[in-house]
This record gives sequence, C-alpha cells and structure tokens, in this order.
Amino acid sequence: MGLFGGSSEKDEKINVLTQNLDEIEKENRALKMQLKVYEEEYENIEIIKEKFEKITRENQDFMNKLKEAEDKYREVEERTHDVINEISEERDKYKSELNNERSKEIIEIRQKEELIEDVQRELERVKSINEELNRQMEETERGKVIVLDAFEKDIEISEGVIVKGGLKTKENVKIENDALVKGDIIAGKNVTLGDRTTVQGAVKCDGSLVMGEEAEIREEIFAGNAFISNGSVIPVSIKTTGDIKGGER
Repeated sequence: MGLFGGSSEKDEKINVLTQNLDEIEKENRALKMQLKVYEEEYENIEIIKEKFEKITRENQDFMNKLKEAEDKYREVEERTHDVINEISEERDKYKSELNNERSKEIIEIRQKEELIEDVQRELERVKSINEELNRQMEETERGKVIVLDAFEKDIEISEGVIVKGGLKTKENVKIENDALVKGDIIAGKNVTLGDRTTVQGAVKCDGSLVMGEEAEIREEIFAGNAFISNGSVIPVSIKTTGDIKGGER
C-alpha cells in the first residue's frame, strides 16, 4: 500500500496540497507586501523621528536663546530701573540744592534790602541833621544864638576855628587856642576855653568853666564852678553855684 493510497486519492491530496501551497504563497506575497508597507512606514517614521528630534533640538536652542534674551532683558530692565532711580535721586538732590540756593539768594536779597533800608534810614537821619544844621546856620546868619546843637555828644572845636553862632550840648564843650565863637555856649557839663579864645556871647554850664590865658567871654557867665586864668577877660555878671578861682592854672 502506497503513502497516498490509490491514484484518485493521491491526485485529490496533491490538489489539496497544491491549493494550500498557492494560499501560502498568496499569504506570503501579502505578507511581503505588508512588510514592505511596514518598512516604508517605518522609514517614514524614522524620517519623522529625525525631523522631530531636529525640531526638538532647534526648539531647545530657541528656548535657550529665549531664556538668555529674557535674562539680558531682565538685566537691562533692572539696570534701567537703577538708572531711573539714580536720575530721580540726582533730580531730587538738584531740586533740593536749587531750593537751598534760592532760599540763600532770597535771604541774601532780604538782607541786602534790609541793609539798604538801614543805609537809607541813616542817610535820612544824616540828611535831617544836616538840614537842622543848615537851618541853624541860616538862623545864625539872621541873628539867632545857636549854630550847633550836638544834643548828647561832646563838642570839640579845633585851634583857630571861627564859629559864626553858638554851641549847645548836654555834654562837654572844649575849644582849642585862638578860636572865636560868635554866639552863646550852653553845656550840660563842663566848658573849657583855650588860650586867647573869645566867646562873644554868654557861657552857661552846669559843671565847671575853665578859661585859658587871655581868653575872653563878653556876656554873662552861669557855671557850677569857674576857673579864670591870667589875662582872661570876663564880663561884669558872673553867677556860679560853686567856687570862682582866678590866677594861674
């Protein structure tokens, strides 16, 4: 007995095997085609993967550059903020110094204005005194007695001076040698006449009257004390509340 039996059975089995082989070959071709498709798809996937990796690298580089740019921007922003603060501080300092300078200038201007006002007041006072002296001089020219009123200051007349009127003060009167007073002398304290000094009017003082040698008083004498030197010429009327002495000084 053979392996496949009889002839018809053998043919049938061969046909079956042939069919199976055909199906296997079809499946094999289909698998090959599918494998080829897979290989192509895999190749595309690799390409995509490479592109993705490239994009990822480029994106990472971009992110790194972006971060670097952000860091630089932040640094610039911080520096800009510092610069703005410095400018603001300098501006405030300048404003403060400017205000101080303006305040100083205003104070100096006010001080100068006050000084000018003081000078003007002093000038007015001097002007008033000059006007009064001029008035007294004018009155003296018209025959009045007092030409100089020193109020509460001493009066000192230099040697050889001619006074066209009288003298008046609450303090002392001292006249050097060879002077001439054409009016009265009125003093709150002492009167001292130098040698050869002439008073054409009266002498009135609450303190002492001291006359130098050859001094002359032509009208009345009213004094606390009177000291008359040699050669002096005195009027008939002498009134004192104290002593009268004559002779050598």
